[in-house]
Amino acid sequence: LIAAFLAAAATEASAAEPHGRAYLFRGLIGMIDWGMDELAGRINRTGVQANIDSHLSWRSIADQAISDYRRDPKPITAIGHSIGGDAAVDFAERLEAAHVPVSLLITYDPNRFAHSIPANVHRYINLYQSENMLGGGDLAPARGFRGNYASYNLKNRAEIVHVNLDKFPRIQEMLTSKIRSAGATEGGGEREGAGDARF
Repeated sequence: LIAAFLAAAATEASAAEPHGRAYLFRGLIGMIDWGMDELAGRINRTGVQANIDSHLSWRSIADQAISDYRRDPKPITAIGHSIGGDAAVDFAERLEAAHVPVSLLITYDPNRFAHSIPANVHRYINLYQSENMLGGGDLAPARGFRGNYASYNLKNRAEIVHVNLDKFPRIQEMLTSKIRSAGATEGGGEREGAGDARF
């Protein structure tokens, strides 16, 4: 009976253990980025620990992520909307400098002047609108990038604009699925696509 109890307790502890960590960054006006809060909720329900913060906090969040990874390595996902997408890329760069991998990086319509995708990112997904002046960033891989790269231009989706891109349940579901499986396979340098068929 004692052995059975201990086995059951170990199973419960394992089930409660987060499968990874996700760091989400809101855009310039946080109060209208409630889609990011919805996404964080979906991610948490999959067993991945999701935290959401202002784009201004990326440095301190990155330092905490580095510390957490060194203490307890788990797959890391970074996600950001608008200037929060820029912050997610900056976050990934800071982790690169500390030799910490990023399993998945997702940007929702980042700005055109955001940095390139660093080489420590295993998989990158970008959803953007090329004709959007608030975002429109089709970010390029940096030198040394060998991960999977996918950038989807949603310019022909009339129902999608910069401020609501983070709020579509179907897109949230698709991204949540990819976040849940992040780290299971690591990419081999291929470009997945540049259309919008999957979104």
